[in-house]
Amino acid sequence: MFSPVALVLVPALLMLAVLGGRHDLPIAPDGSGQPRWRVHMLRGVAALGVAGAVLLITGGGELSEPLWAIWALSFVTGLSLLVLGLVVLVSQRGGRRVA
Repeated sequence: MFSPVALVLVPALLMLAVLGGRHDLPIAPDGSGQPRWRVHMLRGVAALGVAGAVLLITGGGELSEPLWAIWALSFVTGLSLLVLGLVVLVSQRGGRRVA
């Protein structure tokens, strides 16, 4: 159903398109509320939690095609969000202009 290469390339290309196309805009909001990097990191951990839950529910055995798709998409999404959170954190700490 899903190619493993597509599961990695599609989120990566989307993230590059968003980050690359908006280099002149602020990367994070001002000090109001929770910093954006934490939000991305928490969402990444939640997505990885879904991937882990799929493995726990199935007992780590062979996954059916729908379960494999859910696991793979949540795993890749979780990793992508963690990387995005790190990019935002480094940008904030590096003195990038904040809105």
